[in-house]
Amino acid sequence: MEAHYAAIEWHVCVLIVCSSAPAQQINSSTLRLKYGQPLDRETFTVRPEVEIRVDYGPAKQACAILLPSGMAGVGTPSPDVITRDQMKEIWDDLVPAAVRGQEIKRGVIEVGILKTVYTEYEFVNIDEHFKSGMGTGIVVVFKDSACQKQ
Repeated sequence: MEAHYAAIEWHVCVLIVCSSAPAQQINSSTLRLKYGQPLDRETFTVRPEVEIRVDYGPAKQACAILLPSGMAGVGTPSPDVITRDQMKEIWDDLVPAAVRGQEIKRGVIEVGILKTVYTEYEFVNIDEHFKSGMGTGIVVVFKDSACQKQ
């Protein structure tokens, strides 16, 4: 019986030693050494259940804004569904016509089940991405020269 308990004690000791061995830590220093400085980025909740992500440039200017697409539908949507029209209101509020400038061109790029509807303005590009007909996100990219260097 003592041999049985001794074997159990040995297994417990092995488990403790193995589990207490220092694991390689992944932290900001490790990632910065490997990949360089991260983007300056913030996430904002602009409405319940709607978050946007803003990437900033070196002078703290907005360089890109990522928004959800919102759902397209027919009829009156459920109150907990964010519609494409509501997302358009948010993007019009964030990037009004005066900030966008004159529209230069618009188009559609389709590759298999992926589709991008793009609009190029004087000062920004706005792309809406779709997969199998479902919106996957809207990206607003500012044409600031400092942003392009990142």
